[in-house]
Amino acid sequence: MDSKIVFYEKQQFRQWWLWLLFLSLFAFLFYKFIIQKDYGTIKDWQDCLPLLLPIIICLLFWIMKMETTIKEDGIYINFCPLLWKIKFYPWQNIEKIDVVEYNALLEYGGWGIRLGAYNVSGNKGFKITFKNGNKLLIGTQKPQEIEDVLKNLNYDKKFI
Repeated sequence: MDSKIVFYEKQQFRQWWLWLLFLSLFAFLFYKFIIQKDYGTIKDWQDCLPLLLPIIICLLFWIMKMETTIKEDGIYINFCPLLWKIKFYPWQNIEKIDVVEYNALLEYGGWGIRLGAYNVSGNKGFKITFKNGNKLLIGTQKPQEIEDVLKNLNYDKKFI
């Protein structure tokens, strides 16, 4: 039996600076390979990698998404297409949850799937402390909604 969804959030990499970086890279490659025609001699498909690789990376960032779902039985994380299966964190394994502000670059080395963090953008999230002492940060654009959901779930009673 599926448990009821009480919170859902989908985040994608849509930061202006990231797409400006991609655009700059494409402009440079366009200038180098099309305007200057500085592509040497293309002998086989590997010689096209400087053009294809940025396009593939850009497409990957465009389709990448992080989905956070809080249900009555726990927290689910899907970071498509990087995670092969949905991560599930049941309430009985969680000691506490705090909504926090963090610095993605300084504390976690950036955005994405990091050691101890799943985040896409911004500087707000909720930090889970597990009963075994491990911690996990999950980024959110809806910190107040997370707080409200956790209060409504009476989540602290679930950890006993």
